[in-house]
Amino acid sequence: TNGTRYYYKAFSYDAVPKYSSGSSTSAIPSDINRLPETPICVAPGNGDTGVALTPTLRASAFNDRDAGDTHQASDWVVATDPNFDNVVWRQPNDTDLDMTAASIPGGTLANDTTYYWAVRYQDSHGEWSEWPSVLSIQSFRTKPPDLMGFRLELQDANGNRIEPLKDAEGNV
Repeated sequence: TNGTRYYYKAFSYDAVPKYSSGSSTSAIPSDINRLPETPICVAPGNGDTGVALTPTLRASAFNDRDAGDTHQASDWVVATDPNFDNVVWRQPNDTDLDMTAASIPGGTLANDTTYYWAVRYQDSHGEWSEWPSVLSIQSFRTKPPDLMGFRLELQDANGNRIEPLKDAEGNV
């Protein structure tokens, strides 16, 4: 139990068995802080496609086995590879009101590209959770660029323009 001090004393014995008088009594610290639980990457979900260029990443709620520990910060990372060798965006000390979500700013992500993302949490003792395992890292693909419009011009074999056929209302 956190806040309770426990004591131990070690004894040895031989084959007879004959026990030793024991070591000196020692205390076990009970105020050891455990790491927060590794967050779960929720959205965008693994393999999502057509994701906007300014997505909001969402992860599970903060959870820590130590009573009283609170969510101090989050560390978000987005890369173009699952090993995170090519990081394109990182928010390493997110202390916003909602530390389970982070919005990627415009101009960061490119169209029609696969990205990988992960997050870790820090508790009120300054300890960071583990990063998600490679199997838990989420990937998403941004949407292709919007078609801005096009112009179609028909030509015959000699390069002469051919007028498109129109219906009774004049629509092509």
